Order: sequence, then structure tokens, then C-alpha cells
Amino acid sequence: MIIDINAVSGTGPGGRVIKADIQSFKTKNIENKQLIPNNIITSTEALVYEPLSQIRKTIAKNMIYSKQNAAHMTVFEELEISDLIWLREKYKKAFLERNVKLTYLPFILKATVKRTYGVSSA
Repeated sequence: MIIDINAVSGTGPGGRVIKADIQSFKTKNIENKQLIPNNIITSTEALVYEPLSQIRKTIAKNMIYSKQNAAHMTVFEELEISDLIWLREKYKKAFLERNVKLTYLPFILKATVKRTYGVSSA
């Protein structure tokens, strides 16, 4: 089912559309068949194909060359982080009292800096 987001009035902060708005809109309009907007293009008649300009051809050629000749690699590492999970859970409530959500990012940043620059623990 497709719902046109512009037809839904939002009740969230600043008039934002929230999940409840979409669900109520869906239940109200399911009998009226207003879920699919009439202006959706469903045929290929509206498609217009234009030839590429010389600059676009050159850009496309260079992008293909770059993709074919660049070194592609992926790195995967597995880590044991049970101690990190325990440490985060330990301090999570203390940080929430200060209205700060403690995520894993600060721990990852510190570990990265320590490994990259050899910085000792502080």
C-alpha cells in the first residue's frame, strides 16, 4: 500500500508525521481508496531519453576507468567486547542522570586513538 505523506497531517513535534498518524490515516481512508495518489506515473510514456553531452561521456568514461583500476578491498575484524558491554552498562545510568546517552562511540574512538597514536590510558 502506498500512502501519500503529503496527505497525512502530522501530530508530532513541529507538525511532524509520526507512526500513529500514518496508521490512523490508513484506517480512515482504506475504504475511500485514497491511499494511492493519482499523479504517480505508471507508464513509460513520461520518460524522455536525451543523448549524453560530450562532457558527460568523458565523465562516464573516466568513472568506469577509475572503478576498474582502483584497488578494492574490505577488512573485517572480530572483537571480544563483553568487558566493554559490562563497562557501558555500569556507567549508563550515571550518564542518564546527566541527560547524556552513553554509546559505544567514545570507547571506539579512544581505542582507535590509543592504537593509532600509541597514547597511554588516562
